[in-house]
Amino acid sequence: NPDGRRRALAAIDRYVALAQVLGAGLPEIVATAAVRDAEDGADFVAAIESRIGAAVQVLRGKEEARLSALGVASAIPDADGIMGDLGGGSLELMLIEKGKPGEGITLPLGALMLSGVVRGRAHEIVTAALSPMEWLWKQTSGRTFYAVGGAWRSFARLDMTRKNYPLHIVHHYRMSANEGIKLTEAIAGLSEKSVQGLQGIDKGRAETMPLAALVLGRVLSLSGAKEIVFS
Repeated sequence: NPDGRRRALAAIDRYVALAQVLGAGLPEIVATAAVRDAEDGADFVAAIESRIGAAVQVLRGKEEARLSALGVASAIPDADGIMGDLGGGSLELMLIEKGKPGEGITLPLGALMLSGVVRGRAHEIVTAALSPMEWLWKQTSGRTFYAVGGAWRSFARLDMTRKNYPLHIVHHYRMSANEGIKLTEAIAGLSEKSVQGLQGIDKGRAETMPLAALVLGRVLSLSGAKEIVFS
């Protein structure tokens, strides 16, 4: 995506400049599924490296999942359940056992990956990818689902708005799984224009929110989780 490429390079330039002003040296730069799966991903990495003089680490799917789980555990040390990180290119799922990452998997179910698919077909794709993972779901029933990623954080903001929740801090916001499933079912059926009219939703996410809702709803249903904690 040429526009996305330009915005990413501008953001990297900004972070490098901030790091230098702070005397912190060059930041570590990692790339996730968006770069890993792109046809011109290697060229993009080379452009970054020549631009700033530092290496870019392209993460493998399971390493991406592990780092997401560590991010949850760093802020919620007693986290125990399953972490889900939905990005544009992929969905990472990983068990967390008392703050320690366990078994995990990465799937090509990112919201942008699904955006060109007809709604009904997207449901089939998501269900077909998630349903066979009995080895994972048998370990998650009755536990907590930790939701990571901008699209899913939007659900927390939406729920806060509709409940007039007084403290607008997404991190550690909780919902019951049943509430989450009902909300995702409602959002998954909306058009992009309808999503744009919802309070608390970033307008730039309107196109992908119904798909993010579809993925979250299927994960919650299959996992048997009792609650969602947003991270």
